[in-house]
Amino acid sequence: MNEISPLRVALLGPLELRDDAGRTVEVAGPQRKAVLALLALEVGRIVSLERFYELLWGEQLPEHTKPALQGHVAALRKTLSGSPLAIATHRSGYQLTGDAETVDSEVFDALVRGAEAGSRVHDEHATARLRQALGLWRGPALGGLPGTPPA
Repeated sequence: MNEISPLRVALLGPLELRDDAGRTVEVAGPQRKAVLALLALEVGRIVSLERFYELLWGEQLPEHTKPALQGHVAALRKTLSGSPLAIATHRSGYQLTGDAETVDSEVFDALVRGAEAGSRVHDEHATARLRQALGLWRGPALGGLPGTPPA
């Protein structure tokens, strides 16, 4: 879908999927957004099927949970096609693969770690890194997903 610009996942505010030009790519439905949010929060790590089921349905599991989750993942794969992000299937769950720097919360963490390390050695750029990290916030984290476990 997006062969020109890599996609970035923005979690530090309302959940958004954006290209490098700043255009928002639509992710339909609250459950699909919740699946993307959970994958992005755990970028590079496998998220278990049970964790998805708990996120999407809690204790009230519908009869066709696995096909419903597979449908959300298939739609997200289509949305992510052509970008450096992809969703890998594992026996126990799913994994968002790609550069962690495409997820704003991961960039935030790296900048804060850099600022902390810099402050210990009196690096003059530590404050700038911290300001850059704080500048990534656009509102309450996962603002478009109220009441979900990732939020």
